[in-house]
Amino acid sequence: MAIFLFWLVFLIVLIVEIQEQKLKKLKTRLFLVKKSLKVQNHELQMFGLAATHSLKTPLFIINSFLTKMENNIANGNLHNNDYYLQLVKESNRLSEKYSNDLMSYLSVYNIANQFELIDLKSFVEASVDLQKISYKNSEIINNVGGVFFVSNPALLEIILQNMVDNGLKYNVSPKPQVRIYAESGEKSLSVFFKDNGIGISSAYAGKIFDPFNRINQIETASGSGLGLTISKLAAFKMNASLELHHSSNGGSVFKLDLPYENKPF
Repeated sequence: MAIFLFWLVFLIVLIVEIQEQKLKKLKTRLFLVKKSLKVQNHELQMFGLAATHSLKTPLFIINSFLTKMENNIANGNLHNNDYYLQLVKESNRLSEKYSNDLMSYLSVYNIANQFELIDLKSFVEASVDLQKISYKNSEIINNVGGVFFVSNPALLEIILQNMVDNGLKYNVSPKPQVRIYAESGEKSLSVFFKDNGIGISSAYAGKIFDPFNRINQIETASGSGLGLTISKLAAFKMNASLELHHSSNGGSVFKLDLPYENKPF
């Protein structure tokens, strides 16, 4: 009887310890989730402020020049109306671009956290296939080796396409180029995006992931400045990190770190 009671007590203590360990892990997990939600809430607030300002700008321009055109017509003076009309069209195009990119940003939050085994070389090739057509005079080099790892394909594709787009759209070199390669580390897989553009000035290096920020303010660029912001959010959602690894007059290198134990928050 004494032996039975001993083992019964031992079993109860063991069960309690196991449950305490599970509870401890759950508390840690909840803390990380709470921290993640706090960061996301702050980012959404900042994004909302930036989006409001950026969306108002083209609308303000449209209204201003439409008023000028109306006044010219009322006064029988059509001088400059063609020029004003072009500015209105361009502002309308920019407003539409902002709206589309805004929807893309918000849609990242709705992408399910579904992870699967990915052949990175084949995945990169398929992801940038259409961009090779869009950027006919540019070069997208896939130097990724035979790497297999677990990741979220939907989020990873968003990052790949935006990073390639970012490297080519703002690139003013005679032959724009983006090279993608990977390095396996002890705890993560690092994917690099190297372009041959003019680089990112130190004045903008700390702001490149801010919403609606156009790198180096290149006026010929047609982007809304949300590409890197969307990529950063997609990386964050799958517990990865995206950063500017290096930049000089010869171009920039962005680094995407994907943990091998890739568990999203």
